[in-house]
Amino acid sequence: MDKVGRSLNLPQPVLDEHKAFLGPESVESIENSLKGLSPQEVSRAVRVLIARDVGILLQGVKESEAERARVRVRNAVLQWRLIELDAVKVDFRATQLLSESFRDLKHAIEDGDIEARDRLASDINHRMRILLD
Repeated sequence: MDKVGRSLNLPQPVLDEHKAFLGPESVESIENSLKGLSPQEVSRAVRVLIARDVGILLQGVKESEAERARVRVRNAVLQWRLIELDAVKVDFRATQLLSESFRDLKHAIEDGDIEARDRLASDINHRMRILLD
């Protein structure tokens, strides 16, 4: 197996989850970009993959008990931190608002405010798609 093929095996579990959640066509373009020769194309594909993964984690927050929701948000925030600097280059204010929304989401979960939790999870997901897709 060539180096690219081995590299594509690493994110395969994530790609499979995305395929199940978002549909096969949403993953196809990412897979093609990951195989690209341009470092910029591959880098963008990785950012989109991470942003979509954050979205999937946040969708799960809506159906989770408080402790599981906290874990999902922590994981989403960790992934957000991986792409946050790139997002700042695209739109500083939008990135700042996303970071504040993550903080508000953590507080909503701690406070047991289900309405705010669901609204913020959807809002973050929507804003990330606009910013990074």
